[in-house]
Amino acid sequence: MLYALILETSVITAMVVYYFLNKKTNRERQKEIISSKSNLDSSTPHVSEMEQINRRKYHRVKVENIGCMIQFIDFGTNKLKPLVNKMVEANIEDISVGGMRITTCIDLPVQNQVISEITFVIKNQEFILQCEFVRKEAKFESNLIHYGIRFPGVSKNDENRLGRIINELELSKKIIS
Repeated sequence: MLYALILETSVITAMVVYYFLNKKTNRERQKEIISSKSNLDSSTPHVSEMEQINRRKYHRVKVENIGCMIQFIDFGTNKLKPLVNKMVEANIEDISVGGMRITTCIDLPVQNQVISEITFVIKNQEFILQCEFVRKEAKFESNLIHYGIRFPGVSKNDENRLGRIINELELSKKIIS
């Protein structure tokens, strides 16, 4: 009987010691997790920044001094029907196979579906592509407005030509720098 009591006391003591040791290491693990989480939060981009990074399907290349002409086809509303077939000049800021960013002084209502045809020349190659205005960004320090444009129905031929030119532009920038 005495032997069973000693064994039982030893088991209970071992369990209590194990509990307190494990409780201490769990607290330390929680502190490590919390500190590593705060380190992660400060070193990784926030969700909106990550969406910005991952949002683009195609690689974009910045360009300088490339103009373009935009002819409006449809605005999705009758209010702007007088602007259909009008032409506007703009400057291309960057370009990809799937779209581009342009700058112009014309203020367009992007909340409506603005369908246009854009004409531009890069490296002696002329492109006439259907485009859709998808984003608008007005800068307070200038009277210029920036637009994000996508090319919804670009042909494989135009996509391949534009892709080759974009690769050439990217390579020439790497050689220069």
